[in-house]
Amino acid sequence: MATELVELVFDKIPDNLLNILVANIIQSFNILEIFHSELGEITDHHNDHDFMQYLKSGPTPASIFIKSNCARIGKVKIRQPLIRLLRFEQINEVSIIFSNNDIDKIDSENIIISLALGAKNLSQISHSYDYYCGYEPATDPKTRFFSKDTIGPLNKI
Repeated sequence: MATELVELVFDKIPDNLLNILVANIIQSFNILEIFHSELGEITDHHNDHDFMQYLKSGPTPASIFIKSNCARIGKVKIRQPLIRLLRFEQINEVSIIFSNNDIDKIDSENIIISLALGAKNLSQISHSYDYYCGYEPATDPKTRFFSKDTIGPLNKI
């Protein structure tokens, strides 16, 4: 199987729920690296960061890139994801970028459904009702696995 980048995006996250969303994605997995687009590397790699404070501490647009040893979207575990937090015009976005080979394919037949259900749960927690997943860039509707409550048009990762 060819290696492809997959992107899962949560858009329009309220300021007070951004840290909660990130904590639910990373859970207790180790943060390996944190880099802020304006402030540079953040050397403290604890899982209890106030990422919203980092995003608001400099000019916008601003991004934070988090490399973790693992992330969880519902029942789906993803090895070595890159999590990008983006703030522009007072709007927050979280993207999880990973290789299709980094998914623990315990139940590969239902991986898209499992990701979609996990993303739906995370969107409810974070009040991010605009979310979608597809081959990177997931903004292209033709390369999506799901958008909110719609599966497809692609059906295999």
